[in-house]
Amino acid sequence: MIGSLIGGYRVVTELGQGPSGKVFYAEHPTIGRRAAIKVLSPKLSAGTDRLDRFLTDLKVVSGIRHPNIVDVLDIGKMPGGETFVVMEMLEGETLGERLERSKTLDEITTVRVLVQIASAVGAAHERGLVHGSLKGENVFITNSVDYPDFVKLLDFGALKLLPPGPYVPSPYLAPELRTGGTPNVESDVYAVGILAYEMLVGAVPFAREEIEARPMPPMPAHQRRPGLSQNLSDIIQRALDPVPEDRWSSLREFRRAIELALAAPTPQAFPAPAKVTEDPSPEETKRTERVQAKKVGKALSSIIVRRLQENRLQLPTMPLVALKCLDVLRDPDATFPVIAKVIEQDPVIAARLLRVVNSAAYSRRQTVSKLEQAVAQIGVKPLRILLIEFAACQIFTSRSAGIRQKFKLIWEHCLAVGMLSRDLAIELKSRVDPDVAYLGGLLHDVGKPIVAGLLLEAERKLVDELDVPWMSETLWQKTVAESHRGVGATIAADWKLPALVAEAIEHCDAYSRAAGPHSCANLVRFANTLAKREGIYVGDVSGDEIVAAVLQGRQVLGIEESLEAKLIATLRDRTGQVVGARTHRSQAADADAAGAPIGDRSRRSRHA
Repeated sequence: MIGSLIGGYRVVTELGQGPSGKVFYAEHPTIGRRAAIKVLSPKLSAGTDRLDRFLTDLKVVSGIRHPNIVDVLDIGKMPGGETFVVMEMLEGETLGERLERSKTLDEITTVRVLVQIASAVGAAHERGLVHGSLKGENVFITNSVDYPDFVKLLDFGALKLLPPGPYVPSPYLAPELRTGGTPNVESDVYAVGILAYEMLVGAVPFAREEIEARPMPPMPAHQRRPGLSQNLSDIIQRALDPVPEDRWSSLREFRRAIELALAAPTPQAFPAPAKVTEDPSPEETKRTERVQAKKVGKALSSIIVRRLQENRLQLPTMPLVALKCLDVLRDPDATFPVIAKVIEQDPVIAARLLRVVNSAAYSRRQTVSKLEQAVAQIGVKPLRILLIEFAACQIFTSRSAGIRQKFKLIWEHCLAVGMLSRDLAIELKSRVDPDVAYLGGLLHDVGKPIVAGLLLEAERKLVDELDVPWMSETLWQKTVAESHRGVGATIAADWKLPALVAEAIEHCDAYSRAAGPHSCANLVRFANTLAKREGIYVGDVSGDEIVAAVLQGRQVLGIEESLEAKLIATLRDRTGQVVGARTHRSQAADADAAGAPIGDRSRRSRHA
């Protein structure tokens, strides 16, 4: 099976096996899109009524095109007769895995997940399709930059593959199903209620021995976990009513109720604003926002650090082929054909590499069309840097055009800081490897998209539920700037980059002589300051602060103004050339060609 073509995708490896068949990871050989291919067992693939009903449901699901339902890309038969289903590749973890690790979720996260589940299943109900198999293992959670805890529902139609007969006892089954009833809207509402209860309490409402007992309402969630909102607990309690007619009549109604459950502000949470007699001046507003950003940023940093320590914050990983190639490049005996063979497995990376070698930076008269020739032209050491650069560039992507433009500008700033850091290491004859200095500068803001996504999600939630603004754009930017360093340093460590890179990311906010005046962090700090002064930056920058930082940097690093002028003379042109060579095709297109959203560091995928 490995290496064969199924539905136009080349099978790379097996992901897992379930009761209905095996799931494989595959890549499209031309556009590089990743996919998960489910191959049903020969028994299920036989032409039965169950299979026909399952395929009919899949076609209905595919036609819904709901963002919270896993995309079905193709259905077909293999030469041996087995039925296969091609689905989008997902990276992250199931809700069951999340709860196994964290035990419970907070109310805001629970509601965020529930709203997506209810929206997806509700859309299916409107097409006459019942899920019937809702459980933690069929709710997949990704963590893209724009949408933390983004939900994808799996196994629509899987119920149709089960042979007729009594149901296996399960805490997610509504009481009427345990006595031979047919799955319907009300039974799906009950299953969603069980999931909600489990997320908030950390356990299903009934013990195993109680499942078959006489139907009765469970103990309310707020009594099992003191401190929970009773509004939310009451809504879930209604979803779990033993009598189907007394539950919420639809998941649309349930979703609206939970969206409003946390929207009622308490006097303690939202005190009335103090009356002011006149509007503050712009200077006063800036000072206030600076103080607020430091306070919010400090609190947010603590939360992020705790989540990182508990492995609860999903961070971007390198593309699989980039990881393989970096492993090959560590072998001193690796040949250019072998390296090219690995790279060609990812058409996105291969295309970018050819673009780079044919750019103005290499000044070639003849176009390079073969990957092996491109690898030889670039060289082993620069190739390592390029692969890391490609992986970092993918983090600065977004489905939102406005956010995508902001991220593009931040990425240009990162490239400028990387190039200046490398130049400083060379000109000052620093003990820091110029390539390490480049990576420190390139990745110094790599944590910003992740933190920005977290803040953006929180802000959207407040605006949707309370119809009140949370923070101004400048305060939002300042808060991100105050809290992203730990995330960036963790990404560098996870990618197994030199320790100096992570240290530079984490400590380049202030100059330090502890590691020597020409330490990697000091080089990146000064490069960052120069890029800001030249206007290659996104955000509100104080002119006085920049002047002070430049003067301090000159003193710490011992830099003459003439060298400084030399470094920045062609900075904009060089940055523009690199951006054109690396990102000629839009980042959004690259992200789409690459498949699923950026996932977690473990790269676990479930479709079985």
